[in-house]
Amino acid sequence: MQRMPLTNELESQLKTAKLKPYTAYAVNYIWQDAVTNLGSRVLGDVGLIC
Repeated sequence: MQRMPLTNELESQLKTAKLKPYTAYAVNYIWQDAVTNLGSRVLGDVGLIC
């Protein structure tokens, strides 16, 4: 695992994908952040996290 720099393209994708940022991470092969973001969203939707 290695840290990926925030490119201008990724930053732009994250700004336009406000409701689904996990898609921007997945498209850029940043899987850990994609899965973490999606999991947080799912758990938040069912009321398990605040």
